[in-house]
Amino acid sequence: MLFQSGLGIYLHEGGLCIVFLKNSFRKMKVAGYAAYALDPEKPLKERIGLSAELINDFIESKKVSSSDVFIGLPRESVILRELEFPLAVKENLKSTLRYKIENYVPMKLRDIYFDYQIIEEVKAENKLKVLLVVVQKDTLDQYLNLKDRLGIGLSGVSVNSTAYVNFFAHHPGTSQYANYVFVHEQEKNVHFGIAVNRVLKYSRSAAPGAAKDPDAFLSKELKPIEELIAGLQKPVKLLYFAGAEGGALLTELRAKEIFDVEIPDLSLADIPNPALVPAAGLALRGVAKVPTQINVLPAALRKRPSRVAFYALFMLMGLFIVSGMLWGGSRIMRQRMTLNQLNLETERLMAEIKDIDRMRDNLAVLETRIDYLNQLWKGKTPVMEIWKETTEIIPETAWLQDFNYDDKKGVQLYGYAESASELIPLLEASPLFTDVVFLSTITKDKNGKERFRIGFKVNS
Repeated sequence: MLFQSGLGIYLHEGGLCIVFLKNSFRKMKVAGYAAYALDPEKPLKERIGLSAELINDFIESKKVSSSDVFIGLPRESVILRELEFPLAVKENLKSTLRYKIENYVPMKLRDIYFDYQIIEEVKAENKLKVLLVVVQKDTLDQYLNLKDRLGIGLSGVSVNSTAYVNFFAHHPGTSQYANYVFVHEQEKNVHFGIAVNRVLKYSRSAAPGAAKDPDAFLSKELKPIEELIAGLQKPVKLLYFAGAEGGALLTELRAKEIFDVEIPDLSLADIPNPALVPAAGLALRGVAKVPTQINVLPAALRKRPSRVAFYALFMLMGLFIVSGMLWGGSRIMRQRMTLNQLNLETERLMAEIKDIDRMRDNLAVLETRIDYLNQLWKGKTPVMEIWKETTEIIPETAWLQDFNYDDKKGVQLYGYAESASELIPLLEASPLFTDVVFLSTITKDKNGKERFRIGFKVNS
């Protein structure tokens, strides 16, 4: 992920935290950060409106342009569960969750957004362990107002619990730990979590002030954690950090023999304030490979990945090869040959730009004709529109052998793909298609390609 950058935004009850990370040949660095206090008594909508102004000011001051932008939700606004399934459902796990998710959360499928991640495959027991994160549409839609007010798009929405785990996986002082408990003590809330094999397994946010028995608060909150770490070697590493008003629980934690309490040195990550940790963990999604990839933002609303870094790397590789070939020549010859290469590349790119402009003009003409044909269909979705949407969604690693459309049965696709299971979420993300399912078992041909048969309905 050379030359990539990531912007992490964490909006919680008491404030707004922003961290901007950049990647280069040398290392990843913090290019900017900010923490703002917000009035927790104000409605979420009003706090989001104020946050949008603060974020845009930050973006302008730090010259943030093509970064991947990730927003973090507070733990208390989502449902987080670990589920178990038979190993056989792995290929169709997304569809399985869509059909059964109402068994796991007290909400209808139509009222939620969700994402999941496989955290463990226990082949000896034929089990698949899955981390499920669910958020109500009404809740997420309020945060998506930020997306409409930011000029650089939105790449994803996650929860602060996953951001903590991703941060510790890259922090110089904690990246060696695979299993650990973490506790973030803030002024009003305490965030508890467990990571096993560097993946989030459990988390909870609780307020000591709201506890019926404040003296028993820590014991009550640690009870499920102690049950989950029963099989781990003792003492278990516990990473503790606190805000300016925190620190009350540290003595109690150190008194428990099952924990090896450590206070991470956040200065190693150039983070001066513990409140910035979730925002830093979110920003890492744009610059590094992280262990927890939860993203509850619907695919149709996500910003497309920037190709700027890829093109920059490609050009640098080309220049490096040219320089190597010219190393044995004279300085003047090297300069002339390099200049010629750059001129040729510029001409080629200019020719491609002209081709793209011609294609754009042709596309505009075709879209005008299609719009005219659509009007003649009187409300029905034309086959050309269905075909266009399908071919734009199907990736280059897959191809269609047959395409059938029927007003009653819908669309049936036949073809081959590197991974047929990836096609289901891509088709489901389209607002034009619904009820996307496999119509038959996935099989492989002699070349190892997966043959699929997929059916779906078309929205008028």
